[in-house]
Amino acid sequence: MWPRLVANKLIRKSVGSNNFVADFPPDTDQKLLEASGLADERPSFDSKSIFFNKFKTTHLNYKVFVSTWNVGGIVPDDGLDMEDLLETNKTPCDIYVLGFQEVVPLRASNVLGSDNNKVSAKWNSLIRGTLNKGVEAPHRDKNLSELKGINGISQDFRCIISKQMVGILITVWVRGDLWPYIRNPSVSCVGCGIMGCLGNKGSVSVRFQLHETSFCFVCSHLASGGRDRDERHRNSDVNEILTRSNFPRGTSHDLPKKILDHDRVIFLGDLNYRISLPEEKTRLLVERKDWNSLLENDQLRMEILNGQIFKGWKEGIVKFAPTYKYIPNSDLYYGCIAYKKDEKKRAPAWCDRIIWYGNGLKQHEYTRGETKISDHRPVKAIFTTEVTVLRREIAHLRRRLIEFLIQSTSQLELPPIVKYSSLSLFFDRFRPSVVRFLQKKKAEHWLLQPLTESNLQLFVLVSIWISCKMHCSRGLSVHRLKSLGDKMITEQLFTVRDFLEAELVFLKVLKFEVGTLNIAYSLLEDLFIQFKEVAKVGELLNFEACMDMMDLLYEKEETSVLFHSSKSLAASILVSSYIITVPKQQHEFPVLPWGKHS
Repeated sequence: MWPRLVANKLIRKSVGSNNFVADFPPDTDQKLLEASGLADERPSFDSKSIFFNKFKTTHLNYKVFVSTWNVGGIVPDDGLDMEDLLETNKTPCDIYVLGFQEVVPLRASNVLGSDNNKVSAKWNSLIRGTLNKGVEAPHRDKNLSELKGINGISQDFRCIISKQMVGILITVWVRGDLWPYIRNPSVSCVGCGIMGCLGNKGSVSVRFQLHETSFCFVCSHLASGGRDRDERHRNSDVNEILTRSNFPRGTSHDLPKKILDHDRVIFLGDLNYRISLPEEKTRLLVERKDWNSLLENDQLRMEILNGQIFKGWKEGIVKFAPTYKYIPNSDLYYGCIAYKKDEKKRAPAWCDRIIWYGNGLKQHEYTRGETKISDHRPVKAIFTTEVTVLRREIAHLRRRLIEFLIQSTSQLELPPIVKYSSLSLFFDRFRPSVVRFLQKKKAEHWLLQPLTESNLQLFVLVSIWISCKMHCSRGLSVHRLKSLGDKMITEQLFTVRDFLEAELVFLKVLKFEVGTLNIAYSLLEDLFIQFKEVAKVGELLNFEACMDMMDLLYEKEETSVLFHSSKSLAASILVSSYIITVPKQQHEFPVLPWGKHS
């Protein structure tokens, strides 16, 4: 343990959200918007413009090129032809993501010293020259026409993120007309090498937003070794990468923090998984080009099928020869000629892979390049990705609104009560709220059926008065509520002043069992990540409707048993109902906690 702590303190490099190389700084997108006349004016929170305007969305399709290549510590010369890898003339794409491993030899001086940025600059120079030889925009979705009109912005490709950690390098390039829609680029580095923390093995993850869709690309170099059970070390590296990679949440707290929280996730690199067959049989099947028999014994596929790693991830069909291990500058696999003395045997394997997670990505090509300078062949894939686009003015208003809601609720200045770190949720500003408790088989007409998995209902509550205690004598079940009756909802204007004078509490109503203790709900900052479209806002209760609501609560016999006396009821007014539409997901939304208060 002591050596690992020392290494973390003295050697491990800290990586900030802006610690990467790019052709323009992260805030340039706003400057480009202003220069092209697309930047929205600073919006005022007018009730009509925010609460009664529909948040219209559309979807665009973009082509994404992804490649991974272990270059074996070879520094490229100026004449290296990258066209074999990029194939810009054959299939032009909108976004290019290139990952490299061993861009420098993995010697102690490189692992323990500072990164050699000259090498990454050399690779970026070659990529820039190839991408910009003849820039031609691929076929666009017809809906893009309403987003065009950026005059004066060139169509050449520019680097938005380039990050190196020891031998791992990832670089992301986008076409010029996409620059204004790229936001929040950042990086996260995880070292998994010597002592579990050095950067000779590990990952460099990059993320950015294109319009309203977040992307995360993970370039990795996992533990090597062809012995039995070495795949467990690689599995461990993957778990470390997915667990330890963290991105900044941003000023509005609505940005994904973990890799799997992003909308589109692609994992690429020298994963180092081998083929679990005797070397002689492996070489025989390679000579026969019997890829199916080899893939049946491919460690990565076996580990995924056994549920050991990458649950829910996808890989395209492998129809190309193993990419490792070649004699450099030849088509011969290592070991096919006489071995040198004390030379290790290395059977061919598909070490270099590209896999993806989630929906919204469709793979069209999955193949390899034939550049021969390294003992690995590069692997590349082309995807079509669907991107959600909000009208520019609405997108800006929504971001401002979320920031405003968080800032306004922070004025309550209440200390945090619970930090539920196992779910990466932060709970703050507890307030008791009016909810209706019923036995499971008793349901009133104003209760909705359970919401579908694609809908989420939130309530904004304003506290009237709060009792010191709430009591209940038996186990209860929280039921999903509607807006406590459509007949009590009337439309009114909702302004900034109303927000500032109110104590806002977000109540997320889900069906779950609770004990016999008090229940409290909190403002959940992480919940803003789930926002995809606000379909309806601005429904208010007037004073008379509030009284009707209170009468409804008191007149029911099963309600009164919850409290020793009516004076101990914690009352709240429902001032606004938010219906949030979210995409269907396999996982459930985080459940708000309940706690005991004296």
